[in-house]
Order: sequence, then structure tokens, then C-alpha cells
Amino acid sequence: MTDATILTHPLPLFFANILLVNLTAVYTTTRTARLLSFSLSVYLCYIALSNWNEHINTTGWAGRFLASGCFTMPNVIFDRFIIRNWQYGKDDLRRKSIGRDNEGEGKKQTKSEWGQEVVGNTRYIGTSLEVSNVPLFNTEDPILGPTRWRFCLHHASMIVALYFLNTLAIDGQLNASQKWMGDEYIPWFGTIFGKGIHHLRDQIITRVTVSLLYWVSQFCYLQFFFSLAALLDVGLGGGEVRQWRPFFGEAKHAYTIRGLWAKSWHQNIQLNIKGPAEFITHSILQIPRSTLIARYLKILLTFAFSGATHVAADYGSGISPTRSGAMSFFCAQALGIMIEDAVQEIWRLMSGKKNTLLGKTIGFTWVLAFTCWSSPVWAYPFARSMRREDMILTFGALQPLLVGLKFW
Repeated sequence: MTDATILTHPLPLFFANILLVNLTAVYTTTRTARLLSFSLSVYLCYIALSNWNEHINTTGWAGRFLASGCFTMPNVIFDRFIIRNWQYGKDDLRRKSIGRDNEGEGKKQTKSEWGQEVVGNTRYIGTSLEVSNVPLFNTEDPILGPTRWRFCLHHASMIVALYFLNTLAIDGQLNASQKWMGDEYIPWFGTIFGKGIHHLRDQIITRVTVSLLYWVSQFCYLQFFFSLAALLDVGLGGGEVRQWRPFFGEAKHAYTIRGLWAKSWHQNIQLNIKGPAEFITHSILQIPRSTLIARYLKILLTFAFSGATHVAADYGSGISPTRSGAMSFFCAQALGIMIEDAVQEIWRLMSGKKNTLLGKTIGFTWVLAFTCWSSPVWAYPFARSMRREDMILTFGALQPLLVGLKFW
């Protein structure tokens, strides 16, 4: 690695891209200006990622966050300002006032506040543009949520618990047998009917263990930093509890792959991946919305854009795009949804019922099996390369992002 400068280091380039998105929101209204802004954002992203290995060496969450953030900024400009054409004064990002039917009576939002809301709120909770399937606090009090004290206590407890749970999950992956995590053991159906048939038990144990622990650690670090941000904003910054509705949905929806990703998993990048998918399907390919091909093409493209985002995240943790299995994993989820849709339709035609207890039990088993089958293509390269000190949820993991950074 070389000494970093402000012109090539990914960290300041990431913050420059955030500023560019904000300026685009505040000062641009024409498509031409926004296309120029998008081009500049792509350039900043390219410079950041192409110089990544010159300045940063980490296998952990810090690099994943930064690299995916660099990749995401051009997507925000493209989705919000080119595809959706959000405009100040037309697209209202004010949070609805509790107890008011007429939001127009509320305080007017300045351009600066509107721009900050575009950049800083990915789910747009409480606004007229809130993304779909954002979890509620509970059915009795779905909007306001718990008291400030209970909210802070809950997230403080979560932070402590997640630290230890993540550490256990990381140690479990590091202690798993490397012998069965080679690339040759990823296409499981190919190996179990070949030489791998003699070691089927070892392969299954490794596959299930690493897959599940990988997702536990993914959940831990995403929820950890959400809880930390929520605690700081509400506990110290005076933020509103209702702005911090749960990050993840309930596990009860995960009896289908569609339910797992649409309701149980987080919706933080929903607009970034759905917007381009709909744009390609309907605006470029001109496929009518009501057709079956449009439905499944959008699903495939949505997961493909998610895969691209996670390939960038993997790059930030030292895994090259050619070694990352993120794209294969996410495209496999689209295949899984197509399979389960067909099976569910056959089930409905045969039994005349939907969502029975037996059906849900079979569904949970299916999702678990599919996850353990599809995850190793993404989880194995990550488990083979990660360093423990980079993965533990401490701020020491940020050090690789700052080493050698100079502003002169």
C-alpha cells in the first residue's frame, strides 16, 4: 500500500459523493444537470474503488460498508433524480405529524432539509414516500413505538448482545474445517454424486454450519450499527423514536424466499435495486406491467442489482469480483422464488388452501434448505479470507480505513 492522498483515498471520495448527492437534490431540476451529476458520481466511485488496494487492507465490515457506500451513491442519483425524478416542492419528504390529517399545515421543509432527507433516510419512514414493508413497532402502537427510555434501553442491550453473538459466529466460521470450503465443494449436487459421496456427512455439517453462521454475522453487524445510530440519535441527539422503526422484520414471514427478502430482511436498499429493475423492464424493454415475463424479469434484475452492490462490498473486504459469489447467490434467490411460486400455485390448485400450518412448516424447511444450498458460493470465499480482528464489532476495525490517510 502507498500513502493515501485526499484525491485517491476512498474515504474522502465517499464523503465527496455524499455531498454531490446532496447538492444534486438541492440545486438541480433538469435531466441534463442530473445526468452530469450522475456521471461525476460514477467517476468518483470508479476512482475510489480502482485505488482501493493502494490504500486499504481489511477483510471486515468497515471495508464492506465503505465500498458498498461508494457503489451506492451513483445509484441514489440515478434512482431518485433520473428514474423517479424527485423534485423539491413536488415530492414531500416531511414526516407526517401525529394527530394531523392535513400535512400541509405542518412546517415547510427547506431545500437543504429536503436534500439531507434524500441522502440520510433510505426508507423515508413517516413520509408519503415511505418504502414498502417497513416493520412496525407493534400492532397496538404501530407508529409512535415505545417510550424514549425503553427504546434506548432496548438498543443498548442489543448492542451488547450482538457484540458477543457476532464474535461467536465469527469464531465458528474461522474454526470450521477449511478442507470442505474449497471452491470444488460449492456446487454441492455435483460433488455429492462424485467423489464427495464418501464425505457427505462432513460436507453437510460444514455447509450448514458456515451458511447459518455467515447469516448470523451479517444480521449482527447490520443490526449493531442500526442500534448504535438509533441510540445516539434518540438518546443524545433528541431524535424521534418513530423515525427508528425496526430494521428487520419478523421471522414469521420467512416461510417463503419472497417473504424472507421482502418482509423479514431489511429494506434499506429497496429503492436502489427496484428502481433500475423497473426502469429496464418497462422503460427500456417496454414490457407491459401485467405480463408474467415482466414480473419475473423485475425479480431477477432486482436481485442482480443487489448482487452487484454486494460484489462491491466484497471487494471492500479483500475479495475480488471474480472470486465473489454474491452475484451468483442473489440471482439464485430469483430462481428460488420462481420455483416456490410454481409449487405454491400447484398446492393451491390441489388443496384449495393457502398458508396452512402444514404449508408454512414445509415452507420454513424449504427456505432453510435453499439458504444452506445457495449460501456457500458467497460465504465460503468470505470465511476463507477473513481476519478475526477485522470482523469483531469494535471501532479498532476502522483503523485500516485511516492508515496512511493524509490531507496534504
